[in-house]
Amino acid sequence: MIQEIYPPLGVPDFAPFLTQIKRDADVVAVFFAGADALRFVQQYAEYGLKGKIPLIGKGFLTDEVILPKQGEAAVGVVTSLHWSAALDTPENKRFLEAYQAKYKRPATTYAEQGYVGAQMIAKALEAVKGNIESQPAFLAALAKVEVEAPRGRMRLDAYHNPVHTIYIRKVEKKGNEYVNSVIATYPNTGQFWKWAPETFLAFPSYPDMKGKWVK
Repeated sequence: MIQEIYPPLGVPDFAPFLTQIKRDADVVAVFFAGADALRFVQQYAEYGLKGKIPLIGKGFLTDEVILPKQGEAAVGVVTSLHWSAALDTPENKRFLEAYQAKYKRPATTYAEQGYVGAQMIAKALEAVKGNIESQPAFLAALAKVEVEAPRGRMRLDAYHNPVHTIYIRKVEKKGNEYVNSVIATYPNTGQFWKWAPETFLAFPSYPDMKGKWVK
């Protein structure tokens, strides 16, 4: 880690921050979502950094809802996320087709997340036969749910966080479309990655580490 740069949310012009990036960096790792992600990827290319320093980030950086607008600027960007519209599985194909038919627009990461959440709630309700008067019983049923989601098999860990496959995606242009092609997969990945929960929870929090990553 050689730099930490923190643009404020909603900044319209990333120029003051892009010019700070050291040109001998091996890679630029970012987290942006929504309109910020759209602008950052476009401006990263406009300032001549695309093709010189690889750009990586969380999958929201090139989410399907903004990827068509990012266009050529996004090609080559590598991200990690639990889903991609490019996943070639029966469950994902059914989801994409059903979503398009109902809403007349392509599904996004956010749509998939809502759908999977609803799947899990529905299965938990089935297990308790619709009786939610006993909250502990419903939550216990929810903790046992496993679903074959568009993203693949998913369950919850002991802390009620997802355990699922994480996909490494690379933006490619296929025909007239830009897609997050899957280039690597990490199945059964939870929030603690390779650490034991007690080891991970003993680490400093991200807010505590702000300004301390660069040694």
